[in-house]
This record gives sequence, structure tokens and C-alpha cells, in this order.
Amino acid sequence: MLPGGNADEGIGMELSILIVSKDERLLTELHPFLARKAVRGLYTPTLESSLEIAAEGKPELAVIDAPAGDRDIELLRKLKKKHPSLQIILLTDGSSLNSGRDAFTIGVRNFVPKPFDLETLSSVISVALGSIRKRKTRDALSRATLEEFGFERIIGVSEGFKETLDVARRVSESDATSVLIRGESGTGKELIARAIHAGSRRRDGPFVDVNCAAIPDNLLESELFGHEKGAFTDAGREKIGLFEMADGGTIFLDEIGELGFELQAKLLRFLDTKMVRRIAGSLSIAIDARIIAATNRELQKDVENKKFRGDLYYRLNVVELRIPPLRERGDDVVLLARHFIEKLRTDFKKPGLSLSRTALAAIRKYNWPGNVRELMNVLERAVLLSKGGVIEPSDLPLGEPRSGPHGGMSSGIDDVRIELPDEGITLEVMERKLIEATLEKCGWNVVKAAKLLGVGRGTLRYRMKKYRIEPALEESFT
Repeated sequence: MLPGGNADEGIGMELSILIVSKDERLLTELHPFLARKAVRGLYTPTLESSLEIAAEGKPELAVIDAPAGDRDIELLRKLKKKHPSLQIILLTDGSSLNSGRDAFTIGVRNFVPKPFDLETLSSVISVALGSIRKRKTRDALSRATLEEFGFERIIGVSEGFKETLDVARRVSESDATSVLIRGESGTGKELIARAIHAGSRRRDGPFVDVNCAAIPDNLLESELFGHEKGAFTDAGREKIGLFEMADGGTIFLDEIGELGFELQAKLLRFLDTKMVRRIAGSLSIAIDARIIAATNRELQKDVENKKFRGDLYYRLNVVELRIPPLRERGDDVVLLARHFIEKLRTDFKKPGLSLSRTALAAIRKYNWPGNVRELMNVLERAVLLSKGGVIEPSDLPLGEPRSGPHGGMSSGIDDVRIELPDEGITLEVMERKLIEATLEKCGWNVVKAAKLLGVGRGTLRYRMKKYRIEPALEESFT
């Protein structure tokens, strides 16, 4: 225990910190600070004895005085190996420069120079404790729902989909820190990301999901990287960013293609250094997290058109997974429909409800532009409104399917006629005109327009903001 404490001092405290040092000043000055933080202190003068104390006390954080040589570095390696989630703050001096470099390769990311300043050391410890507390909270939530997201819960037997799952399983078992998932809106990109997390060594860590298109640009940096108190007008207190919350686990960046160039640069910096810095912060914080990014865009084309950084694209695209759209998955749609009906009839207390053969045939024939999400919504509506015991085609709001290349509804591309002016036209102008035309067709209902365009509502709102597309005052806006 720390000087001045007693054996019962740590009872009820939520976190423990291991201090490895022969410096009495360090122990004396840190003790009041740790008491205020409600942290239990464990003390040992040597790294050799720290292995036994860490095994018994299970600390979440360690402050370790400068390693003396190769033997201490090897002991530090053993400590980190036995307790991989243990965050370590290393006190270093000029004589331990090489030891500091060795410690960095082991996984130590927080260094404080000696002679240490109590204010600086306390600040580093505060950041680490805040990150640990947030992670433990999210860990508990992740473990509570983990069993919902394993690969065994994913339905699909079509060849293309099975190939995607096979690669995803291998990725989950690997140490690949960057994964890119491509697929149309509603294909299940987040489901695959959660399965990768659930099947990985990070399964007991947090899974943090972020929709990059749903958060305004001026708030996204603070959400991702956090900020210090007073960083801007409304920053009344410090905020831990989502990357810090994901430490020891996985962060899922959905609609990554919507990130602005400034945030793309910061994300690239994190991928290169595995460290983040809060807005207005002076300290770099080490983060051990796998990044899974997802998009329904062709990022390679965005790179060519200078809309996405090429260096970031190649760093994210260490492993690429493509989720085929539902129209390419054959009888998977029938398997999914039966699965959803079984779940929905339980939820809505209609145990005898079933799909007729003709309803299944209609589901098989339809093109599902909104993919699995659309299928689930259509079936939920049918179950909710059904009056009999069998769902018929008339209960399914599928419209009139047309014959398409995959046996379902045509994309309608042959019906589109584009007349290009002699002087040409940019893709951005064409995109703007398409969005405006779709919104007008849908009475400026963003939900319906996003569905017709095959994108998420957040993506459509982002593009409307980008192109300053607004309805006339007399138009309705949803």
C-alpha cells in the first residue's frame, strides 16, 4: 500500500494503480492525488516483485520508474505479456533512453521525463484513468450483448456471401488493425463489423460505432478525439473521445467516405502513430484499437476525383470485404425472410403467423434496393398490420417488380436518358441535379429520397448540406 494508507484503504475503490519505484518522493507526492481520484495504490520497489503483486492486485494502470537495463526491460515485457490491457506510464531519464525505445516496442506509449513534475505526472495519470473508466463501462455493455453478434448468428449460404464471411472470420482471428467493408446501404456492414470484433482477441473490449455522416462536421472532431476543458466556448469540461473509449477494442467508422479532408488527415496520423491528442490538449494518448471502416461509396473513384485521400484509403484498405447486395444472394432472401418472420411473430405475439408460398415467391422476385434493412422493415409492417394467420403478397408493399438481370426488379437504368451539353458537365453538378430531382419526386421527404437513391439518410442530408440544397418555403420537409 502507499505510505499513510492501510490494508482496508482500497476496499470499494473501482481502480488500482501499481507504482514501481524506490523513490519515496514519488510515493509521498502521489498519495493525496490518488486518494482524491479514489484509486487503490499498490507499491513495490522493483519490477521483479511487480509480477507477483500485479497477479494478485490486478491493477489497470502502472507507473514505473526508469528501467535500469536489459533485465528490467525483459521483466517489463513479461509484465505486459501477462497483463496486455495494463496501461503503463514510464518515468524516463537520459540514461534510460535506449530502455525507453525498447519499452515502446513492448507496447508502452506514455512517457514522463525525470525529474518529474507532479502536475505533469498527475495530468498523464488523470487521462489514463479517465480512459480506463470509460473503457470498463463500455466493456460491460459489450459483454452483455456480445453473444448477439457472432458469425454463427449471420444468415446466408450464397457463394459470394460465404466467401465474404470466410475472409471476415480470418480477419477477426488476425492482428490486422485496419479493415474496409464495402457494400450498399442496408447490406449489413455493421453486423459484419460486430462479428469481426466478437471473434477477435478484442472481444472483451469495447465496440464503438460512429456514423461519420450523422454527426455535423464541426462536432465530429471533438466526438472522435475529445477535447480539454476550455478548448472552445461550450467546452465546460473535458471530454473523452470515441477513440479513447475504443482502447482495447474496436472502433467502427461507418460512412467513412463522408469525412472531411482535415479529419482524414487526423485519422491517417492515428493509423501511423496509434496515438491521439484531444482538441487543445498537450498530451498524446496511446490507443490500442482496431479500425473497421465502412462505406457504400467507391472510394477508389473518390481518390481519383480528389475527394478522398489516397494515402488514407490505402492505409484503411489493408483488408477489404465486399458484402454483396441482397439481389445477388439468391435464396438467402428466403432464409432471411423466414428468420425475420420467426422473430417478429414472437415480438408481436402472433405465434401462428407465416408467409404463404406466393409471398415467398414475391420476396424472391423483388430486387430489394434497400437490401436486408428494407426486407426487415417490409416484413415488420406486414406482421404488424396482418389480420389473418398467413401473409400474402398483397400484405407486402413491394410495388410492381420488373424483370432485371438478377431475376428481380430492374434498376431502371435503361429508362434514364442523360443529355450532355456540348461544353460538358461535372459529376458534382450531375449529383446535385439527381438529388434535387429525387427530392422533388418524393415531396422533399428525405427518408423516401434516400431509399430511392440507395443511400443512408445521413449521407443524403450531408450531400444536401454540401450542395446547399433546400426546399422552397412552401414545400414539406421531413
